Amino acid sequence: MVIKKIGRNDLCWCGSSKKYKNCHLERDKQEPLSKGKILKSFDKFKNMKYCSAPDIMHDKCSQSIIKAHSISKSSSLKEISNKGHVYSVFNSKRLSLNKKEFSPELIGLNKASIFNGFCSYHDKNIFSPIENSVFLTQAYHCFLIAYRSLCRELFVKKSAVSTFEMVKELDKGKKFGAQFFIQEMANKSINDNFLTLNDLFYLKQTLDNILINKQYNKVSHTVFEFEYPTNVMCSAVVAPTMDLHGNILQSLSNKIKDIPDYIFLNSFSSQEKGYWIVSWLPEHSTSASKLVQQLKNSTHISNTLTLLAFSLIENIYFSPVWWDSLSKLQKDTIGSLYFININESPINIEIIKKELVDSNLCIKITDVS
Repeated sequence: MVIKKIGRNDLCWCGSSKKYKNCHLERDKQEPLSKGKILKSFDKFKNMKYCSAPDIMHDKCSQSIIKAHSISKSSSLKEISNKGHVYSVFNSKRLSLNKKEFSPELIGLNKASIFNGFCSYHDKNIFSPIENSVFLTQAYHCFLIAYRSLCRELFVKKSAVSTFEMVKELDKGKKFGAQFFIQEMANKSINDNFLTLNDLFYLKQTLDNILINKQYNKVSHTVFEFEYPTNVMCSAVVAPTMDLHGNILQSLSNKIKDIPDYIFLNSFSSQEKGYWIVSWLPEHSTSASKLVQQLKNSTHISNTLTLLAFSLIENIYFSPVWWDSLSKLQKDTIGSLYFININESPINIEIIKKELVDSNLCIKITDVS
């Protein structure tokens, strides 16, 4: 790597738009960032609060922003809990990237899947049909499941902005080679997060209009119903680039106007049955329809969905009884999927799934629109 000599008053090579003398000059002699400051930056997710209801509804917002669950606590997470706890990997990937350790942590139900993204009024008013009633395989209920996952996804990406800015300071006290690597990694993360935020804002505006106008059939869904509550529950919005066979599903662009095909992936339980729902906008049907058809053709659908979720999603929670019953090979398979990530490497889930981790029987598949 060759960096030409930079004058004190020139713009810094790192892209910060600051003068070199106010940025990376003698960076190797600066005090390294403390662990406390690093952890404080991660707490941004816990401290940020706002109501995700459409702007036109904000006149009815209550004063209280609550810890909303992206996955229902009473009807879903409780079903797979053991002594009031479920396994989570939300912090595992964040804190163990260097060691590549897949270390699920037991967390209480009150902390699982929460985000400070709704006021008490709108959380109850918008989602009561799926929180206080039996889930129905209909456009309205499926839409609400997808909408909540989008609100949570947008919340996380917003909170990540300050975290990525903090990452740019992790090169303090390090030699130039390490500085260059850290800045390159941070700038890529910031750019990727910016593009994703733009995509999610577009999806949010689209789904807000659907919610306001009650045009729920403008979102397509495929509902997989299972004999028992699924051992793994998740809620996310993702843009997969590979299909289940390791082939290219779509290519992601660095152009802000090129929005990729997104899918909403949610799993939960209702009335002692398990559900996985794949949702998408019609304009994203090219990738979504292909992926859904592969899922429908899968020999063990619950197993394939479980492996797919671990390869794509961080907002995922699973049964302690189920996890503790898995062999080391099964756990290693899941862990490798979680860190490799299907968005970055070609993974043939149809081959990997021979290591059966979930055998829940799919009893019904319903297309909803």
